[in-house]
Amino acid sequence: MAKKKDKLKRKKERKTKLQMKMERKKRQRSFLYRKRKIIYSSLIVCIIVLCCFLFYNYYGVKKEWENTVGLGDTITINFICVYENGDMFLSTILDENATWETKLDDSHRYRPFTYEVGYVHGRGLGRGLEKIDTKFLGKKIGDIVESNIRSEDAFVSGDPAPYYDLPEIMEVERIESMDLNASIPISQFTQSFKTPKEGEIIDTIFGKMVVAKIDEENVYIEFVSNVGEEFYSKYGKAVVEEINKEENKIYIKHNPEIGTIVLSSINTQYLPVEIVDLMEDKIKIKILKYIKIKAKIEEVVKSDKEWIIEEGDQVLIDYVGKLENGDVFDTTYREIADDNSTKKAEIFQKRDEYTPLKIAYVNAGELLSVFEEQLIGMKTGEEKTIKLSPEEAYGEYDEERIIHIKIVDEVPIEETIIKERVIPQKEFIERYGQPVTGMEINTKYGKADILEITPEGDVKIKQKTVNEEISLKYFEAKLVNETEESFTYERIFGSKVNTSYGTATAREEDGKFIVTLDKKDFNVGDTMYTEKGIGTIIEISEREVIVDANHSLAGEILIFEVKIVEIRKHMT
Repeated sequence: MAKKKDKLKRKKERKTKLQMKMERKKRQRSFLYRKRKIIYSSLIVCIIVLCCFLFYNYYGVKKEWENTVGLGDTITINFICVYENGDMFLSTILDENATWETKLDDSHRYRPFTYEVGYVHGRGLGRGLEKIDTKFLGKKIGDIVESNIRSEDAFVSGDPAPYYDLPEIMEVERIESMDLNASIPISQFTQSFKTPKEGEIIDTIFGKMVVAKIDEENVYIEFVSNVGEEFYSKYGKAVVEEINKEENKIYIKHNPEIGTIVLSSINTQYLPVEIVDLMEDKIKIKILKYIKIKAKIEEVVKSDKEWIIEEGDQVLIDYVGKLENGDVFDTTYREIADDNSTKKAEIFQKRDEYTPLKIAYVNAGELLSVFEEQLIGMKTGEEKTIKLSPEEAYGEYDEERIIHIKIVDEVPIEETIIKERVIPQKEFIERYGQPVTGMEINTKYGKADILEITPEGDVKIKQKTVNEEISLKYFEAKLVNETEESFTYERIFGSKVNTSYGTATAREEDGKFIVTLDKKDFNVGDTMYTEKGIGTIIEISEREVIVDANHSLAGEILIFEVKIVEIRKHMT
């Protein structure tokens, strides 16, 4: 029986080997087996080609990125700037014959200009470009950008906004005068001209002047031009019209050519103006409000800085401010302000202009500190909802900030103050800061020493000097008596009194001055300054004016829907 089983097993094994041999021969006769080397080789070639393709595309994309302007990048540009009338203002082309039509190509020699995109620039052309540099974003090396720059942005130091509203056409005096002999502080002279030297003659906008003398603080100058002498003033050609030694004046008459463009001082700032007309005593000038710029991108140096909001950045934001019930109390979006279907809070007020809110330095305390902290880390275009509790916003409503101002008040003619006296802790800190025993402070009466701080935190002081004249409530006062323990002031009567709340009348009665505020100066809803800050008049009676010095949003939970419009880094 066992032999029979072994025989069957061997027979089965021989059959299996035969089947395997037949299957192997069958595979060898197949196309894939016979062509396997070609297929493997082709597959390897395909992998190599695919890798080359991917590498080529990566390199191309990388190269395109390196040549494309983004936020924070430093670009080198060549440009042509002209005034709005077409006259040349500034150019990097080293050719005095360059015009707006001149091509920015390789046929010229250049003095390229370097500019950092997305930064805050303090002055000059850089600040002018700052207003339009988003036009460079996404552009590549070789691209040309054309735009207009406001003259005020390029020329005005400080805030240019007030100069946007200046009239385009202005009239100025044609005849002007200056002192023949004058003194100028050395620092001012050096800033306006150069380091002074005695006897040196300097050309000015009023003619020739000589440095007559120099002392430790001042430079003494004398004008030495003659009547009829021609020179160049702030409007172009001018002539010395008159020299009046009795008045110590030199008079000049401006004779500019119509069409001349000059930088003229307007409200202490220099702006480009064109002479458009001459009259007998006036010159009509046109403020050139815009500069046209045509710039070619020559080089891009990529920034490795992630462009997110950091502490100290300048940021533009759009927002909708809502109360917890959804009512809108403020927004930078005109469409929301004009939408009557959007529910508004009682304090909502429409604006004349709707533009993004600018925060000059994030987290520097310009707005609500918690609100600004929430902006850090955000990117341009990112949106976020910020919720502030009353403590994080404008505080809880405080009944102590309801101020009652008497319509009729009375003060004694004489007022005696004890030299050694106690000032409540809160009052002291508000006026003088944190107290330290032995510290000297300046009170409205004179100098005083801090003697001690009581267990309750109040501050005990002693007056050590007393001023002869001071301002007491409503009136000026003079010192009339002083002893070791006290001093007495007497108020100086005046029938008309200017108070911190408005005008008032006064009269004397039984050793007192009775002061009556003019009720016509007050209206419910008006804002006014108080000792607790700006407040709103909420009630007027025969006896008093009641002012609420709480912020209009005090006690409210505020919800801001914020969108980041622009991020700019400050130049360091």
